[in-house]
Amino acid sequence: LTSIETLELHSCNNLESLFEEIQISTLRFLNFSGCGSLKSFSFHAIKNLESLVIFNCSKLELSMGLGNEIPASRLKLLVLQSLSQLVTLPRWLRGSASTLHSLLIVGCNNLEELPEWLSNLNCLKLLMIEHCPKLLSLPDSMHHLTNLEHLEINDCPELCKRCQPGVGLDWHKISHIKHVLIVEPE
Repeated sequence: LTSIETLELHSCNNLESLFEEIQISTLRFLNFSGCGSLKSFSFHAIKNLESLVIFNCSKLELSMGLGNEIPASRLKLLVLQSLSQLVTLPRWLRGSASTLHSLLIVGCNNLEELPEWLSNLNCLKLLMIEHCPKLLSLPDSMHHLTNLEHLEINDCPELCKRCQPGVGLDWHKISHIKHVLIVEPE
């Protein structure tokens, strides 16, 4: 696999780990979907990754065994979808501060917070948060995301209330963003 750039794994229910003893320096796009037994994959094997999509992989350990380590990466797009184990963003994401431009968090029912270090993602242009009912507020440092151009918050009941233009308690944190779309649940 010396020149592979794209890898998509869908419904691989027996797959428990990946990239434990190999490093794929050419891999740019990685997509996991419905891999219910997947517990781990080595972040070091994918350090040149530009796009990572993780969908419905409920056993995946998102810290990727890195602990407090924050390796540099080239990640530009991260999609975290239907991950019930996600309570906060993994610390390794900080290693993409100078490259990450799009972060999509969808259907993460147990997401409780966005960390203060989110403001370190100084290249972030798009942030989308959908169907995350336990997310109650935005970090105080949101106003430091000066390159953020598009923020969408959809179906996050309390967060939608707090981000209402002009009147929400968190509005001052996001009022500098060019395009803000707040869609309250019906």
